[in-house]
Parts: sequence; structure tokens; C-alpha cells
Amino acid sequence: MSFSMYALYPLSCVISLLVQRNYTQNPYIQIINYPDKTAIERLIKGEHTHSLPILIYQPTLRNKQSATSVFLLKRGNTTTYWLIRRDTIMTSGALVHGTHLFTYSALAKTGATKQEDRLRFVPPVMYGLKEQVIYMDASRRFFFEPGSPISYIPDAGRERYRKEWTGQIRRAVAYLL
Repeated sequence: MSFSMYALYPLSCVISLLVQRNYTQNPYIQIINYPDKTAIERLIKGEHTHSLPILIYQPTLRNKQSATSVFLLKRGNTTTYWLIRRDTIMTSGALVHGTHLFTYSALAKTGATKQEDRLRFVPPVMYGLKEQVIYMDASRRFFFEPGSPISYIPDAGRERYRKEWTGQIRRAVAYLL
């Protein structure tokens, strides 16, 4: 029995190092809590999207009927959307010309990084007060707040890419809102 414990020890060290290495390689601030989280997690689980690219746009609310989140899923050459209002899925459909949102060349430069997390502030979850973009795929998960972020101090070098990509997202989903 003691032989098997010693045989497994190097394996557990390797696994520990891999987990630690993976954590340190993630440059983004971890997003823990956000509006419509229950509905979004239900969509992720129900659509089996764990490895597919997902884009979630959470606009500022303009009126009481607006969606609080637009969930976009890229599956092959098709982009499907779901409109969510306060954790309730309202409608879904195909987003015409939506696949370009997932191929933005500077996508990796848009996420809020740990270097920007000097405030160490996690804002309360409030619907529609602050615009937010969340992106997830098999290797990345990040968010950013266009304009004037409240949960981190923005890096001026990244703001250009955030502004450009947010403009593309707003134009693509404008008719849905």
C-alpha cells in the first residue's frame, strides 16, 4: 500500500503545478457575479456550449421593456441570440451577420486584466446601470465595462480595442433592443 502512495505522489505534484500554472497564465479579472447569471448558466448548460464561443452584451436600460442581456452563441457559421430580461429568457433567434463579432482581431486585448484590478472592488449586481460585455470560450473567460468602468481602473492601451469592439456589438444587436 505504501508503494502505491509513493507512486502517486509525483503525479499529484505534476497536477498541482499544472493547475497553478493555468491559474497564473490567466491575465483576466475573474467575473464572479453579474446580472442574469442564472438564466445565462441555464443556457450554457442547456445548449452544451462549454467549448463554443459565447458573447454576452448587457446594455444600459433605456426603457422598462429592454432586455437586460443579449446572449450570443456562435455555432459554426451561425450566431444565435437569446434576449434575457431580469433572469428570464424572453425570445431567441438567428442573428444575421453576427459571426464577425467572434472574429474580432483584438478580442484578447479587450478583457479587463488583473493589472487593472487595482480597486479590488466587486460592484453589486444591478440591472442596466452599467454596460458590460462578457466573453467565454474553451480557453478564455473575461469581461469589460465600456466607457468609464466602476470595478477596475482601465488601461488606456486596451480602451481603444474595447471601444471598437463594443461599437461592433452595439450595431449588431441594436435592432434586437
